[in-house]
Amino acid sequence: MIKAVIFDLFDTLIYIDWNNYNKFRGELADFIGAPVDEIGFIWRKYRTKRCTGEIETLSEMIEILLDELDKKIDKDKLDQIIALEEKTLKDSIRFYPDVEVMLEKLKANGYELGLLSNASHNVGNVMEMLSWRDYFDHVILSYKVGMVKPDPRIYILMLGRMDYIADECLFVGDGGSMELDGAKKVGMITVKAAQANQDATETRSKNADYIVESIQEIPELVERINRERQL
Repeated sequence: MIKAVIFDLFDTLIYIDWNNYNKFRGELADFIGAPVDEIGFIWRKYRTKRCTGEIETLSEMIEILLDELDKKIDKDKLDQIIALEEKTLKDSIRFYPDVEVMLEKLKANGYELGLLSNASHNVGNVMEMLSWRDYFDHVILSYKVGMVKPDPRIYILMLGRMDYIADECLFVGDGGSMELDGAKKVGMITVKAAQANQDATETRSKNADYIVESIQEIPELVERINRERQL
């Protein structure tokens, strides 16, 4: 029986309006006098270190960026960049429809809920925006535990906190960072959320036990899986 549902965050429950967020990259390029494509390349290069918490703050990431570009800026400009990134990220977050309704249905049906996200230090500002964050019984953000999906250890950590065996847990995600492969490897039932507005540059898991086109399908899917398991 499925007893718990674990969700990815980005491109599953929320997504980023990249057209809006990329304005930050353009303004950052103007601030420091460097090509925007080069800034994007360096930002992606350090993604894993940001998501494992090895790079602890946005200020530290900007300093690494400047060092790689052989650029220098004063503290006032650095503070302006940090404030701009935080504001742009908040302004770029979008919500998939009726997430709270979906989570409420799962809770009403007695399922324990988890949130497991590859995320860097700046996700704290995003979490504050989620009116439905308290529906989750357990939250694991990669930068706080020093591991990223699809490392099996991060799923095992969630299983330990939930105190369930793997095949009692449904993992729902868009498949970014090959997260569904990691969940499957430890024995979880996997669901790929193939929704609109997902990051087109992301490499995703190709296989899953189930595929949905909307996160709203999850409550009914869980009930169906449990009925089938009782046959």
